Amino acid sequence: MALALIGFVGWLAYEGGGTWAWAAVAVACLLGATASYFCPSRYRLTAEDVEITGWLPRTRRPLSDFRGYDRHGDQVRLCTFTSAHRLDRFRALRMYLPDDAEAVLQFLEAHGIPRRQ
Repeated sequence: MALALIGFVGWLAYEGGGTWAWAAVAVACLLGATASYFCPSRYRLTAEDVEITGWLPRTRRPLSDFRGYDRHGDQVRLCTFTSAHRLDRFRALRMYLPDDAEAVLQFLEAHGIPRRQ
């Protein structure tokens, strides 16, 4: 489906601009904007921070930023507020859990990040 969308955007830019150069620019812009959805991210928890390795740069967020966590199936969301808040979608960090999910949750609890109610 994603490849069909990218092909459609390229065709649309070619028809609108008349050259393959505009189609290539449109596809490059689309791939650049959506690269985080196609490329996997890796997370590494340490005693001080969470290291996120994605498509481009490696970023770090200190564990002290997070006040609680929620578990949703095979994901955990590290939240910056102690209770549910409307900004959770923008400020929280959502990570996929590995096979040993309980070890990750115990690590969070041991470092002062409680499960939110």
